[in-house]
Amino acid sequence: MQSNLLARSVVRFAVCAPSRALPSTCSTCTASAPRLAGSTPTRRLLSSTPALWAAPRTPPPVVKKASKVVRDEEIPFKTVILVDPTSKALLPPAFLSELLGSLDRSRFLIQLADSTQDPPICRIVDKKEEYAKSRERQQKAKDRVSAGGGVAGPPKEVHLTWGTSSHDLEHKLKKGRDLLAKGNRVAVCLSRKKGAPDVSQEVRKQVLQQIEQSLDGHGTTSGPPKKKLDVVMLEFVPVKR
Repeated sequence: MQSNLLARSVVRFAVCAPSRALPSTCSTCTASAPRLAGSTPTRRLLSSTPALWAAPRTPPPVVKKASKVVRDEEIPFKTVILVDPTSKALLPPAFLSELLGSLDRSRFLIQLADSTQDPPICRIVDKKEEYAKSRERQQKAKDRVSAGGGVAGPPKEVHLTWGTSSHDLEHKLKKGRDLLAKGNRVAVCLSRKKGAPDVSQEVRKQVLQQIEQSLDGHGTTSGPPKKKLDVVMLEFVPVKR
């Protein structure tokens, strides 16, 4: 801060002070150096050396996207806005250091939620509740693995169109059988080919039956087909062996 104030003071002094010619002196003595007749001293304009006179600028902090969350002292902002834990409304801006000083650090932490806002938005996280939610997510993942006999995570997708021929359909469903054999859940996604006419409900029913027959013995459906926009998804879980 002091360096910035000093730099700005230098700039104001340099701009507002009357232009003066520096005395021509010899570099090895204090006597004035002789001048040629008719010569005039050369004035050095401030604009010719902007790098010497411009005040240093501090670039705004950039928060890089990373896998881990940014919290507490890792947040590179002095002023932040907190989200009220009860009403979810935005509270007035406050200094991050003061918020951390008034917080029970053994129970709570401040986490950066949106760095694109000015000031950035943060939220208070209850460590105990966050740990409980994490354990719950892990348990649900284990339950899915136990129920389906497969690995955790989202299902692997196999994309098809309603107009796919029987030969091409079998070729693409081979990938689904391989994924099920490795323990993955598989979601077969069907949509209409761009520019192609729509097919009847009877044709769609036949395609779904052919998919179930092709994957029979490798996986079982986890439920009826689901539709999202123009895509119909049929999910399979591996067969327990």
